[in-house]
Amino acid sequence: MAKTTWQIELDYRSAIGKAKELDNIANDLQRNAFNKYQEVIEDLNVAWDGDNRIGYVNKLEEMKREVRKSIDNLRKIANSIRNIAEITRRAELEAARIARERSYGGGLGGGGW
Repeated sequence: MAKTTWQIELDYRSAIGKAKELDNIANDLQRNAFNKYQEVIEDLNVAWDGDNRIGYVNKLEEMKREVRKSIDNLRKIANSIRNIAEITRRAELEAARIARERSYGGGLGGGGW
């Protein structure tokens, strides 16, 4: 059975909501983790001198890069969800329109061969 326009819009809004949730997670990671790593690195560079500091800062920089990758991946996934949701919505709306036309005899008439 074909989906109704209401069901199609509901599914679309649900997918967009999930993409927004991923955006929010990415923003929280940016704010709470990535930026904190940067603050700690800056503080260590000012307050700690010696070879151990360099190793520790390098490890923090590596972790910061991994957090950045996760943030970027979350945003890419959110954008993919939005793009797929829009494409799916358009296709389903078109399919629903065609189904309505066929069920109401909206064709050109005629008959079978």
